[in-house]
Order: sequence, then C-alpha cells, then structure tokens
Amino acid sequence: MDQKYVAIHTINDDTNFGNRLQNFALQKVISDHGIPVKTLQDSMGQQSKYYGMWTEIRYLPGLVHLRALKKSVSNQDSSFRNELLKQKRQSVFQSFTKKYVPKFANGLVDSKKLRKVVIGSDQIWNPYFRNNLVEDISMPDLPVEKVSYAASIGISDIDEKYDEIFKFGIEKLQAVSVRENSAKKYLNSLSNKNVEVVLDPTMLLEKKIWTQVADLSTVTINDGYVVTYFLGTPSSKQLDYIYEYATKRNLNVVNLNDVNSKLFSSIGPLEFLKIIRDSETVFADSFHAAVFSIIFEKNFELFNRQDNLIVRDMNTRMKTLFDVFNLESRLHSEEVNEDLDVVDFRDIRNILENERNRSLNWLLSALGD
Repeated sequence: MDQKYVAIHTINDDTNFGNRLQNFALQKVISDHGIPVKTLQDSMGQQSKYYGMWTEIRYLPGLVHLRALKKSVSNQDSSFRNELLKQKRQSVFQSFTKKYVPKFANGLVDSKKLRKVVIGSDQIWNPYFRNNLVEDISMPDLPVEKVSYAASIGISDIDEKYDEIFKFGIEKLQAVSVRENSAKKYLNSLSNKNVEVVLDPTMLLEKKIWTQVADLSTVTINDGYVVTYFLGTPSSKQLDYIYEYATKRNLNVVNLNDVNSKLFSSIGPLEFLKIIRDSETVFADSFHAAVFSIIFEKNFELFNRQDNLIVRDMNTRMKTLFDVFNLESRLHSEEVNEDLDVVDFRDIRNILENERNRSLNWLLSALGD
C-alpha cells in the first residue's frame, strides 16, 4: 500500500528568503517526526515548476539573458544588467527549493494519496497578496482533513468584504493556528472556532540545525560587517544611522538587497542564513530577519515598514514577535538617533524553548501524531 503524505499549501516565492526558509522548516519538522510530507505547487506560481525539461533548461545562459532582456524592456525603471542579476539570484532560489523542499511533481495530487493538508505559514491568508482566498483558507478541491499552521494574515486592517470568506473557511478546518495575535482576534470575532497563536515554522528548528544548514553555503565574507535587509525602501535618515553605526565600529555594511553588490546574484536562502549568522548586527524591516537574529542570537534593530502600494499596517507579525520575546526595545525609533543596547539573549533562550515546545506539540497534535 502506498504511503500517504501530508501536503503543505503555502506561497511559493523564489525571490523571498523568509518564504523559502519557512517552507523548508515546516517540511523538515514534519518529516523529522516520521511523517511523509511534500509541498503543493502554488496555483499562483505558474512558473514555479521544478520538474521536467523546462526546469532543466530555463536557466541556461542564453535563456537567462533573454528573460532579463524582456523584463528590462517591460520595466523601464530597471536595466538589463539588474534584471540579469535578479534572474541569476532566482536560479539560486530555485535550486534550493528543488533540492531541499520537495514538491508534488504535478500540482495538486489525488486526495487518496494524502493523509492531511497543512495550510501555512507566511502570508497565505493576506487578501491583498492573494487572488483566491477561498482556496487558501480551506482548499475545497482536496476532500481530506486540513489544519492551518502559523497561517499569516499579515495586516490588521481587513476589509469587511472578506469576513464571510474567513468565517466559513476556518469552520472547514480541523484545527486553526495563526502567526499573529491580531489574526487570532479577528478570527475569534467571526467564529467560535478555537484559534491558537504559534511560532513561525523557522523557530521550530533549533539553532544547531540552522547552523548546519547555513554551513552548506560556500559564500564567505572575510571582514567584520553589519547586514541590512530591507523589503521596503529605507529612508536617508535610516541609512545614515546604519552607516554611522558601522563606521564607529570599523565594520563594513552588507546589503542583501543591493543589486549593485558583487554578492547579490549568488545570495540564496543558504547564503541569507550564513550572512546573518556571521554578522555583528542586523538592521532590517523584515520579520524573518528578526526571527533569524533571535535564533542565531545576533544583535539587531528593526525598522517599521509601510508598503506604499497597500497603505495598511504590515507589521502585525513584528508586534506579536516583540510581545512574545519582550523585544519591544528592538524597534528603531525615528525620533531617537541613539544606538540601542545590545540584546541580552539569556531570557530569550528560555522563552524560545518553551514556545517551541508548545507550538510543536500543537502541530503534532493537529497532525494526529
């Protein structure tokens, strides 16, 4: 008799470090507990096909250059060189996914081959990122039991037109967990369903595991440095603060999203881990930059980010993270241009261990293990 799999439904984004690493982490945690697991191919990621001839040839030099040329023509604000470097970086991401995050080869699989579906993590329930919220919440095409693990809505300002979708969707789930306190509050206002707040999947793996994963990267930065990772656009005041901080300590600044950096096209998820682990301090507006700073016990400062295209609060994940680990002091204030105290991780270690055990127990219980 064929073995039945747990299927993970999450966002497939081969441009986002946190997305790939949370997918890897959830899959590894489930697999490490003896449960066969693979990730479903995201219906929104039509080009994220990791099997077949096209996958093998699409990153040949000629095709990479052709795609970069097409993108630079359609996007007048980006040069051919920049688009080429982005394509090369994406090839590193796709290699990581293909090697370390096994997927079902042909999209949605026969439900007879599944024991359960886990929906999450990342902003899989953010209605402004996704175009099929009904599918993302309850996966109606797969008639098997479903649970959500650390599913993220990512915002607190949710249009009431989505209320009914969320209300009926979560009622179809066997167990519901989310990543933000604000998501729990919102879902509890719609339903009597028990909703648990759990850790992001990346925090279910211990530091020693992530260290082993980071060591798979061959990228090395010899001199001392601080690292920056901004998904939004940092202000000139923020950049001045960071460079002054580095200069006072005789450190270089490594910007993970600087397309002009010599490292840019070679930085994938493994390199992201290693560069953060080996840095002196991390400056970011990214949730997962904060998460891995905590895991690797790196001094870090977080900057508030506001998406210019969607004027809504995108920082609910940060707020929950800060509440859990008593790290409100890590949020950089624009009004105060003084260095924050170095993080003391003694209490944080105990909190992380307790929260990891609680979240892991919730997940395994939801999976019926």
